[in-house]
This record gives sequence, C-alpha cells and structure tokens, in this order.
Amino acid sequence: MVCRLCRRSAPPKDMPLGRPADLPDFENPPLAEVVLSVQFSELRAYRTIHAGILWAQKFREAFPKVSEHPPLQPVFEAFGPKSPATSRFELKQLAGPPIPRLWFVNADDTELIQFQADRFIHNWRKTGSAGVYPRYESLRERFFEELDEVDRFLQGEGIGKIEPNQCEITYVNVVRLEDGTDIRVRPEIALRNWSAVAPGDADPFATLPQMENVSFAVRYIMQHSGEPIGRLYVSVQPASEQPALRIDLTARGAPSEPTFAAVASFLDQAREAVVRGFTALTTPDMHRTWRRIK
Repeated sequence: MVCRLCRRSAPPKDMPLGRPADLPDFENPPLAEVVLSVQFSELRAYRTIHAGILWAQKFREAFPKVSEHPPLQPVFEAFGPKSPATSRFELKQLAGPPIPRLWFVNADDTELIQFQADRFIHNWRKTGSAGVYPRYESLRERFFEELDEVDRFLQGEGIGKIEPNQCEITYVNVVRLEDGTDIRVRPEIALRNWSAVAPGDADPFATLPQMENVSFAVRYIMQHSGEPIGRLYVSVQPASEQPALRIDLTARGAPSEPTFAAVASFLDQAREAVVRGFTALTTPDMHRTWRRIK
C-alpha cells in the first residue's frame, strides 16, 4: 500500500536528501527493522482523544489498525564533566494517569507510526514476502511528511507545536548462516570484534565449556568538528528466530536547533554512523553473503 501522505510534497529544500557516495551498501542486508524517531518538548494540552482525531483525519486510510501501548520515557544524551556517560532519563510527576502511546499500523504490518505527547516514531518492519526494505531515503521522506502533518494538526487544534530535543535512528539486523551453522556459538564468523579460542591457543588448564550463545553491548561517542553530538549504541544478543544473532545499532543525540531541518541533518549523520559501524563490526565473509556493492 502506498501512503497517501507520500504523494503530497517533497521535503523542504533545507533538508538535502542523498546517499553519501562512499557509504557502504549491500544488495541483501540482514535488516529486520528500521526506526526513525524524534522526541520533543511535552505537549501538555495533548489528550488521547486528540490522537483519535489525528488518526481519523490524517492516517486512517494508510494505517487502518490502531493499538495502545505504555508511553516511552524521555531520554537525553548528556556530555560534559558533570554528566554521567550514560543516557539521562527525566522523571516527571504525573497529574493523572499516563496518556498511552498510540500505534497506527498499515494493512500488511510492514510500517507503523507511534505517537505520544513527546514522541513521534516511524517503523519499517520486515514481514515475510512483504518485507522488501524501501531504503532510508524513502523512509526519511515519509517520516518528515508525516511529522509535518502531525505538527500542522497540533497547531491547528491549539495543542502546541513540535519542538525537537532529541532524535534517533535504529537498525535491527537478524544474522543467520545459510548453511545452518548455529551462529550463537560461532559469532566470530559474523563479528570482527569477537575472537574464538581455538584448541592450543589458551592455557590448557584454563579452558571454557562449550559456548551456548553470546550477548554484549558497546557504546561509542559520535563527534562533529571534534565535539560530541550523540552516541552510537550496539547490542548483540540471540535472536528470537533461532539459530540467529540480533545486532541492534541505535544512534541518538540532540539536533543542533529545535527545527525539522536540524532533525533531518542529525538523522543523516546517525544513519551514516549506523551503516559504517555495522560494516566495521561485521566480517568480509558476511559482506559477501549480503552482497556488498561498495
């Protein structure tokens, strides 16, 4: 199904769109999901009924299914000597019950919009034969067209305007081996930063039992002109579809200013950090399997 919003107009001219010429690319990447998200100052006048009106007026045709979920907590990437090297969560005192996060889902479950009082998210998900990845440039265009529609609605209803304070992109990869080898016990086949201990390599009196699976997380600082602008988070864990590994990469940070153009600029940098990071962490053998073209 083609989103009716995607036929409306192109992104503003101050949101340049194009893939960097030297960015690694794969014909058959192991992507299972891609998520674009923007967090903004809380809309205190927003209520659940507004989401219902928004869905009915703007999204019902393209996203006919709706469900409610607990709201996500705000998260900020903090830097500096007085800031911990972790994400900073913001605690709020609620005047009433939390307003749920609404999911608007398309007919074949491949794409969904998530919306709450301080967050807008667009997910693409691989689901069987319908799971052809539309590429970042296409998702980015849809994301900003939808975000613009939401912002216009909020201002038209007197609820407020979207003022971005954080944004992020996540790539979820499910890696399996074509020959059926259990990659949970052979992660070195896919991961460059994992070294297997071969017989004779280690002290014979300090051996390990048979490996069952692997799980770890790494955090990197994203920089621009020598200054930190965000973080790249990488997590590896067994996938629910066994035998496979799930490799998640999330790049998060603040836009340079509270505008959609600045959000677009950060998301482009975040996508580049994710793609280059994934390429650096995975092996040339797997790159051939995924048909790397540059």
